[in-house]
Amino acid sequence: MGALCARLLAGLRRVNGRVDDIRSIGPRLALQLMVLEQELTLHYRTCVAVERTLHGAIKECEGLEDRWLGEPRPALRIRTALERVTQQVRVFHAEPFRALRRRLSYHIDIATIGLEHRFVDTVHPSLESARELVILMIERVELGAIHRDLSLLAGGKLP
Repeated sequence: MGALCARLLAGLRRVNGRVDDIRSIGPRLALQLMVLEQELTLHYRTCVAVERTLHGAIKECEGLEDRWLGEPRPALRIRTALERVTQQVRVFHAEPFRALRRRLSYHIDIATIGLEHRFVDTVHPSLESARELVILMIERVELGAIHRDLSLLAGGKLP
């Protein structure tokens, strides 16, 4: 009988130790969740800033054909906007934003080359395509946040 008690006590200690290990994971996961939320917020704000920049560049591009020969300022503003977007998307280093960065860089490169060679027909569609990609990513992030909040509410927790 004593051997059985000793085995039972040893097994109970192992189980309790394992339960303590599992419970200690909670605070670490909460910290990682907080870091991920901050990074997602940074990426979301960057997407919004990129969208605004691209929107401004598209507006400049609409009247570019008429003023191209006489005034180089709109082309300079578009070039500056393209450089700003290139700097802003450097933040995107994790999925799914990395795929967005690749596709945005492709469209920005096309627009930059078109701007250098004065191909307005190439610049405007490239900027539109880049802006559509960014808007799609903004919508995905917003839908993900809504889904997360709804799942927390369904679980009885307030976001």
